[in-house]
Amino acid sequence: GCVRNLAFTVSEKQPASLMRIELHTIKICHFAAVTNGLD
Repeated sequence: GCVRNLAFTVSEKQPASLMRIELHTIKICHFAAVTNGLD
């Protein structure tokens, strides 16, 4: 859910700098999910 929501945010907002921030947040979110065993 978390990654999917962030990906949608990226698709809605085009500025490259914002996309980098969102993609970085996705990595953190994914790491947290893996740590919790939820992938």
